[in-house]
Amino acid sequence: PVSKCLKYKHEATTVEHLEELAELDDLQHETITNCDCENCGEDRAIGCQAPYHCAEGAGDLLAVLAPKWNLNTALHAEDEYDALPTTPPENTERRLDEGDALVFQPHTDSPSEVAHLYRIFARHLSINRDTPLNEIMQRDAAVPTERAEGARTTIAYACGSTIHGRTDNAKGGYALHFPNGEAPDSQGACAGKTQSQERSAVTAIIRAATEADPAAPLLIITNSKSAVKKLTLLAKKNEKRGWIDHPENTDVLRQAMATLRKRAGRTELACVTKKHARPETAVMEQTTRRAREAARHERPIEIHTREIEHFDAPGATLQGITQKIAHNAIRQIRAQSTPARRKTKENVDKTKAAVQRQNKERPTEDQIWLALKSRDLSRNVRNFLWKALHSGHKIGDYFTGMPAPWNEYAQCALCNRTETLQHILFDCSSNETRTVWALAKTFMEHKLDVWPDLDVGAILGAPLLKFSDTPTGMPDGTTRAARIVISESAFLIWKIRCERCIEHEGDPDKAPSAEEITGRWYQAINARIANDRYLTNKRRYKNKALDKDLVLDTWERLLELPENVPEDWIRHPGVLVGRGTTRPRGRER
Repeated sequence: PVSKCLKYKHEATTVEHLEELAELDDLQHETITNCDCENCGEDRAIGCQAPYHCAEGAGDLLAVLAPKWNLNTALHAEDEYDALPTTPPENTERRLDEGDALVFQPHTDSPSEVAHLYRIFARHLSINRDTPLNEIMQRDAAVPTERAEGARTTIAYACGSTIHGRTDNAKGGYALHFPNGEAPDSQGACAGKTQSQERSAVTAIIRAATEADPAAPLLIITNSKSAVKKLTLLAKKNEKRGWIDHPENTDVLRQAMATLRKRAGRTELACVTKKHARPETAVMEQTTRRAREAARHERPIEIHTREIEHFDAPGATLQGITQKIAHNAIRQIRAQSTPARRKTKENVDKTKAAVQRQNKERPTEDQIWLALKSRDLSRNVRNFLWKALHSGHKIGDYFTGMPAPWNEYAQCALCNRTETLQHILFDCSSNETRTVWALAKTFMEHKLDVWPDLDVGAILGAPLLKFSDTPTGMPDGTTRAARIVISESAFLIWKIRCERCIEHEGDPDKAPSAEEITGRWYQAINARIANDRYLTNKRRYKNKALDKDLVLDTWERLLELPENVPEDWIRHPGVLVGRGTTRPRGRER
């Protein structure tokens, strides 16, 4: 095949080499296998069987290359861009921190090897996933043709803001202000499933670049440092990796890159905040307030992207891609096309409602799944909650469609009702359900003024529940103690239920007594206290160690400290809750 001959015989690794093979400008050249021209003779000397086929193949490969990957076209476009009167300064992290403008780089570097031209996942990692793959492969990358001739720089304030941020009810808005009147001021709400200030700011940048004269230099001043950084300092890296590091805002970031690249005039981005103490700060605050009002009152409008698709770099580069990057990209692509499981969605909705009832804020689905990794939960509890969110426990409806006698397991042996997690943890008449929650409520009386109204949604969202007014993200002993007690209590009920129904086959004579359940509950809480003590060892766990003050605050007013034990009891292994641990089961039989 021609491709193998070009790769192994001609060793064509650069675009320049392909151009040399495709030229064949010898007057004596004929399109036959045994051509006598000098170029074909040299090619046959290296083992090429049909030089004119390879020449045509090299020409075909150059023909399908986008102009931005072609040396001549790319250099011509860069010459037009560099013809501006000023030389752009180097983009650095320090300039970003100081509020200085960073120059947007619209053109990618010319490839030195053919391998740099190949991109994968081009249809899925793109602005429009519905675009046919053959259209993406065949289209030419658009190059701005307008030139700026001494035009005055357009200044645009593009700010974003959100209300109810970091919740499922978050709404984003953007606002534009052109102080010199080059374009009308505007504002609006941001579209998208998830909203954040960064997303709102990127939307504002897109709108500013769209409204401004594409041939004039443009300075966009925004209020999101992360947005400016991703579109300037990290733009090259992000486009190589297909923007997979920012899945929540990939769509608007791609649109922003394509919109800015479409402009012929030079574009600069800057983030100015209060700490910079500049005249622009007052204007920024006014524009941000307008963005917040837009988020509150405006209706989201989708941004049309068809005309900027040619300026997008779809997919991720094949050269240098790692297995980790490719695996993450495949997971994201599959997640977009895989619908959510019905039962999982129902459980997530229950969790959102329960957390909103306690916290007065509705969490996002991502927050619920990430919370399962909380260090407030033991590993066994994490596994239990993860499986419960997916309705993966074999109870109730799992047995309903089975033949006898297995379909009998769908019913609770004590209540003769269909077993659900809600029934097992709260509605069942078993000893473990009544005893464990009574113990938990009594135990937390010294910490909580009011015991929360719990249901299965609250258990699934236990690591998100808040029981004090401490700001989000700050360590809080009361909240941590309640999360531990609630999650450990629910897991203990589940374990005892499984022993009663599976190990003892529902035999009422072997059901645990209230005294045994009480001992096991204290044992579970004492095990968590011992675990907290061990994890405060900075010598062993270094930066991963638990904060000692947080542990002391967690168990404050809940322990019975002997007289010889100081307030800082971390290094005293004899500290226990209430009555202490019970003897292991089986020794008193």
